[in-house]
Amino acid sequence: MLETIVRGLLAPVEDRLATFDGQFDLAPGIRARPAPRHTPGSTVFVIGDRGERALLLG
Repeated sequence: MLETIVRGLLAPVEDRLATFDGQFDLAPGIRARPAPRHTPGSTVFVIGDRGERALLLG
């Protein structure tokens, strides 16, 4: 049921979405990393610049 709702909400932008497995560089200094010990499909984003890093969790 939830999957059907989410697919319906994402349908208008489906052609602009891409899935990925493992680590993925979105842009210079922004890396997506899987967070497999949480909810399946969860991702942590690591933002880095000049030797400093921040994690975006959610």
